[in-house]
Amino acid sequence: MTASSFSLQGSVLFGDLLLLSTGISWGLFTLLTKLWELKPLQSTAIVSVISLFYLPPYLFFSYNGFESASIPHIISQAVFQGIILSIGTLYLVTYAVQNLGAQLTSLFSPLVPVLTTLIAIPLLGEIPTSAQGIGIVLIALGMLSAAIARDAR
Repeated sequence: MTASSFSLQGSVLFGDLLLLSTGISWGLFTLLTKLWELKPLQSTAIVSVISLFYLPPYLFFSYNGFESASIPHIISQAVFQGIILSIGTLYLVTYAVQNLGAQLTSLFSPLVPVLTTLIAIPLLGEIPTSAQGIGIVLIALGMLSAAIARDAR
């Protein structure tokens, strides 16, 4: 999304709200993991089992496009997204919360869009816009100031 594509209309606003809700959900997950003192394997198992209840309605009500993908492609995506990304991320974040604390662990979340933008340069040939560049600098400054404030305590 570029600065010029901002809109308060229709699907763009809905998409922005969904993105905001993912940030809120991830923040709640991080805090509750610490509050409830969950072990990495416990939190991963809980989220994975709860997610299974979401799968049947999703497959039933959405166009999935499975018929246009090959079986090896579907299997590779299931392994990569379902195991490596989902389960791996949940386990590692819970491990980080357990060992570093929720506050320090949450400092790394803003790196996701920064690293995605930077990796897209060589991988996809996408050059960040000036607005994205400013966003990267602001995120870096925010992380730096939070780290300095944390060290000052």
